Amino acid sequence: MSHQVLDSNFSLNFVEELFSKTDSFLNGDKSYNFQGKLVASVFFEPSTRTRTSFEIASKRIGCDFVHLNVDSSTSLSKGESDQDTVLNLVSMKPDLLILRHSNFKSLTSALDRISCPIISAGDGKLEHPTQALLDAYTIRHFKKDFKGLRVLLVGDVKNSRVANSNRILLQNLGAEITICCPDIFKPDSKEWENIPHINKLNESIGEFDVIMKLRLQKERLGEERESVSDLRAFVLNSKHFEWAQSEAVFMHPGPKIDGEDFLPEVLSDSRIKILKQVEFGVYLRSALMSLLLEQS
Repeated sequence: MSHQVLDSNFSLNFVEELFSKTDSFLNGDKSYNFQGKLVASVFFEPSTRTRTSFEIASKRIGCDFVHLNVDSSTSLSKGESDQDTVLNLVSMKPDLLILRHSNFKSLTSALDRISCPIISAGDGKLEHPTQALLDAYTIRHFKKDFKGLRVLLVGDVKNSRVANSNRILLQNLGAEITICCPDIFKPDSKEWENIPHINKLNESIGEFDVIMKLRLQKERLGEERESVSDLRAFVLNSKHFEWAQSEAVFMHPGPKIDGEDFLPEVLSDSRIKILKQVEFGVYLRSALMSLLLEQS
């Protein structure tokens, strides 16, 4: 019997339970014991924070952890398919699988045969559900309530899986999403049709409670490749921080590129919570794996 991949369509009850458990881990709870449980991760795309965060999170709750980074040193270089790589790893009986891939749909036939829980660690340009969860948890930590909260996504929204997952989750939690980018970097899918769009990053930044900067997805660009220079006007600088609310929260899912996302002059501003996102990500992923392992 297959196990559904954990994606961005979370029930509010699940999010509440997850955030409560994350709170416990943040406050030093160590009443868990998953000794003997094995977490396996396989990444077909590069990662630093997500891959390391999952490894640390799994070890914090007592699990063993095995990681496969698919590159020229693996059997894919010999012609093995992505599906067979996943199925061979799962045949070694991990208790939970963490998977990053450029196209989960292409793995459907393999994923339908897997019985252990599967966490998406990134699905191409479509979703990054655990990033959205840790982003929402970070926002909750500093802003408490989502209802009516105004969130601005700035930059390459069109190619960002983080933007997609945050749109789904934050709207479900009651936040209001606006995007700020050049017209060509605006998503063209129907899910984004009713999301307000502004094409200038100016003093209107002061209207927002949370500003999330998104990096240029250089590896995923299409027709917008010719308009990359237009994003220079969307680099956050000291003027934007002057216009922003004194209690605004500035975020970035990483990797942050200095000079392309934030100018060096603003990086010491205490309203930037990027390292808190990384810190909270470990607690949240520990909580998430705990819940899934308890239920499996």
